[in-house]
Amino acid sequence: MAVGTPGALLAGQAGHPLTGHVEVADAVENTRNGGLYAVSASARTFSDGAISGGTANLTSATANFTSADVGVGVFVPGAGAAGAALTTTIKSVTNSTTVVLAVNASTGVSGAAVKLGALVSDGLHLNTAGHIRAAVVIDAFEFQ
Repeated sequence: MAVGTPGALLAGQAGHPLTGHVEVADAVENTRNGGLYAVSASARTFSDGAISGGTANLTSATANFTSADVGVGVFVPGAGAAGAALTTTIKSVTNSTTVVLAVNASTGVSGAAVKLGALVSDGLHLNTAGHIRAAVVIDAFEFQ
């Protein structure tokens, strides 16, 4: 029934079949309705990130990339359109100092303070790491 319909029960009222809810997003968002999502179990940063405009090859002498970084969210300040931040994921690892991002940088940067697995804007939260973080707040026994 539509809200305002005479005799309609609202969620939470006695007799309504919906007796509660689980706020799963709280486990993966920075704050309630904050719009930033954790995309990996842990974050790390390095301050020597470099990428050329029009390419997807991000380099760092200190990042020590591994195959476990594939799919991890990346935040590269200044490498997006008109110098905005570039937010994407790691598509592949070339070696310990170079990864290929899922999208090309618009602007080249060097000495960038890159964040891996950082909180990123909506669009990257639907991945395995996000699902795991959300799943731990759900008590399956409540739904039996």
